[in-house]
Amino acid sequence: FVLQRAAPNITVSPAACATCPAGHIITTNPDYPDAQCATCPPGYYCCDPLSAPTPCPNGTFNPSPGAAALSSCVACASGQWSEVGSAFCSACPAGFGCISGVRTACSAGSYSSLGSLSCTLCPSGYACPNPAASPAKCVLGSVAPTGSTYCQVC
Repeated sequence: FVLQRAAPNITVSPAACATCPAGHIITTNPDYPDAQCATCPPGYYCCDPLSAPTPCPNGTFNPSPGAAALSSCVACASGQWSEVGSAFCSACPAGFGCISGVRTACSAGSYSSLGSLSCTLCPSGYACPNPAASPAKCVLGSVAPTGSTYCQVC
């Protein structure tokens, strides 16, 4: 089935609208001219059977088909994130911090591991050239102030 938004050139009978339950939309199929109902897909909600499915907002998810309201989109747990229209949340990737389901890249001189809420500033005596990797201890004869991306020779 092809999900389509009702347009002026598509005729949908009022009887067809009445037959679609909540969480469904009217669809058209080129092989069948009559309107049909389709279950709203996971990651979306369908409150109007004549409109295209509405994606769950960034930082939320909906694993179940047939959602009829925005309240079906659930916030991701701490340390997780999702994009618009997601059916699940994912662990926050290394090099990012994830608060309220939204991921933010670590800035230069900071780092994070998988599932982190926030980024950590690189400690003194260490370098953080890659925000997705653990800090690297400076070798003897070099130093790095807090938040460094590289060690400097003394």
